[in-house]
Amino acid sequence: MRGMMIEIFEVAVALVVVGTALRLAAWLDLRRAVEPDGSRPVATDSLLEAVSAAGSSAFRSASRFCSRTAERVRQISVKLRKLTAAERERTEAAGVLAKQEAALARRERNLERTLADAERSAAEATARIEAREAALPTQEAGLQQQESVLADRHRSVAERERELIRARAVLAREEGSGAAESDWWEKQLGRPLSAKQ
Repeated sequence: MRGMMIEIFEVAVALVVVGTALRLAAWLDLRRAVEPDGSRPVATDSLLEAVSAAGSSAFRSASRFCSRTAERVRQISVKLRKLTAAERERTEAAGVLAKQEAALARRERNLERTLADAERSAAEATARIEAREAALPTQEAGLQQQESVLADRHRSVAERERELIRARAVLAREEGSGAAESDWWEKQLGRPLSAKQ
């Protein structure tokens, strides 16, 4: 940047010198036209040559500066086009990235909802299992009580069956001697009502 400022200053000085030389040359041409013999003073010629040389040098410097400036402008234009293209690509990539981030955020929300649903279902299932496990001792006690009642009933039924078997055996013995006994009952109780009719 500093080198460019120096070049601009040199070009400005050269342009001032060229401008001064052109004015001086114009003034000398006017003066020559006014001198009657048409001769030129020597000092003026050497001054004119020095100014002309300085002007040529300034012109060359200005020309070189313009060439360098044009090249820099071209390079800057190329860089600007590259930067513009890169910025456009970056903007497009940022748009794609924003879409991907939005899709990822949606997926994360869906996963969070799914996870929350799964955790809720697991908690409900755990609560049901714990409730069943808590009810098991009561149910087991109820089953044991029912088994005990059933065992008592079974013993009672078995006892009744044994009594019934004994009673049948007694009856069978009595039936063998049944007619005699039946007569005895008739004599003791009288004839049964059904038989009287």
